[in-house]
Amino acid sequence: VRTPLQEITLSTQGGVIVSCKLRKYNHLEGINVDLIPPNGLGLGVYLQQANEREDLSSVEFFTPETNVQVDPGQQRSVSMVAELGNGRRLEKILTFHGDRYGIDLKLRYEGFDNDTEAILAWEKGIAFTEREPDIDLPETRAFAYINEERVEILLDDGEAETWSDKGALKWAGIRNKYFLISYIPTDTEQRSSVVLRGDRQGSELLPDYSIQVGRRLERSGSWNSTVYIGPLSYDELISYEAELEQAIDFGWPIINQVSRFLLILFIAAHQFIPNYGWIIVLFAVVIKIIVYPLTHKTYESAAKMQEIQPKITALREKYKNDNQRLSRETMNLYKEEGVNPLGGCLPLLLQMPIFMSLYNLFGKTIELRQASFMLWIQDLSLPDEILIAGFGLHVLPLLMAISMFVQQKMTMKDPKQAMLVYMMPVMMIFIFWTMSS
Repeated sequence: VRTPLQEITLSTQGGVIVSCKLRKYNHLEGINVDLIPPNGLGLGVYLQQANEREDLSSVEFFTPETNVQVDPGQQRSVSMVAELGNGRRLEKILTFHGDRYGIDLKLRYEGFDNDTEAILAWEKGIAFTEREPDIDLPETRAFAYINEERVEILLDDGEAETWSDKGALKWAGIRNKYFLISYIPTDTEQRSSVVLRGDRQGSELLPDYSIQVGRRLERSGSWNSTVYIGPLSYDELISYEAELEQAIDFGWPIINQVSRFLLILFIAAHQFIPNYGWIIVLFAVVIKIIVYPLTHKTYESAAKMQEIQPKITALREKYKNDNQRLSRETMNLYKEEGVNPLGGCLPLLLQMPIFMSLYNLFGKTIELRQASFMLWIQDLSLPDEILIAGFGLHVLPLLMAISMFVQQKMTMKDPKQAMLVYMMPVMMIFIFWTMSS
C-alpha cells in the first residue's frame, strides 16, 4: 500500500504489517526510514480462551488486493479475511489515508463465544532509525496512557512487564527518539486491557518490546482501532483525540507547559524563517531580552557582594570564635549595604524552567532531525563535526568555551575564583562535546 506518507507491506500470512517506510523521512544514506525491525510483526492477532492461546500468525488472511495506491486527499480500504474453522471468521479491514499516518483498523468477527478474548499484538518493537544505536536507545521504550497516567517500560536489563490494566486505555505504543508506533482504541464504550513486555537484550541490541491490547469478544461484532505509524511530531499527534501527544516527553509539569508553548512558537516561526538554525539564534536573542531584568539583578547582586567582601572577611576575623555573633553581624551588614545574599540565586532559579524547556525542545524535537543550518552544520540534531586528519572536531563546543573564557576573564574580580576561569570552559567542552549542535 503506497500513500504520499507511507509505503506499507502486508503479509497474507497472519495478515500482519512487515514493513512501513516513511516517505518523508530518510536515513543518512538517503533511503526511507522503515519503522518495522527485522522479523517485526504488526497487527498480529491472538485468541485467548481460559489458559489456552491461539496464535494466528501462520493463518492465511485472503485478499484480492496486491498493490494499492492512495493519492493525496483520498482513502482506501483493504480487507483481509481468515476462516478459522468451526464457523469462526475474522476480517481485518484497514483503511489508509492520503494525508495522515494513522491507519483505521476494523476487526470484524463472527462465530465466537463470550469466553474468547482477541489480542492485537505488535512484536519485536521499533527499528533503529538514526546514525548510531546510542542515539535511539536512551529514548526507546514501550508505554501506555491509562487513566490519564503514562506507564512505561524503560531499558532495564532482563524482562519486565506492566500489569494488565482494565480501565480507560487511551493508547499503547513503542517509540524510539523520533518515531512512534501506537494502538489507539476508538470504541470508547468498550474496556480494553494492555500488557507491555520488554527486554533490552533483543536481537542486535534492539530492545525486544511488544504491545498487546486485548478485548473480550461477543458472538459477532467488530472492534475499531487506529494504528499510528509515524513521526513524533506535535502537529501530527494533536490531531488524534486520544492525547497521543503525551508520547512526547516534555518533562515535569511546569517544564511541560513551557516546552509545549515554545514548541508551538518554534514550529510557527518556521513558516516565516525556513531555517531552524536561524530560528534558534532568534530564540536566543529574544529570551536574552526577556530575562535581561533578571540577569541584570544577578550581576548587580554579584557586584555588590564583591564590594562588601573585604568587610565580610574583617567580620570573620573579628568574630572567628563566636559563630552566632558572626551570623548576626553579617546579616546586619547585608541590611546596611542593601544586599540580598540570595539576590544572585533567585533570578537564576526563575529562569531555569525556560532553559530546561529549551533543552527539551532542541534536544528531542523531530523538526531538527537532519535540518541543516549553514557551512559545516548540516544536521542540527547531531554534534557539528569537521574531519581533520580523520578526527572529528566539534567546533561549536570549542567556540562556546572560548566565549565563556573571555566573559569570565572580563567579569571575574575575586582572585580566589581565578581557577574557575580556566576550569569551567574545559568542563563545558566535555559536557557539550556529544550534544546536538
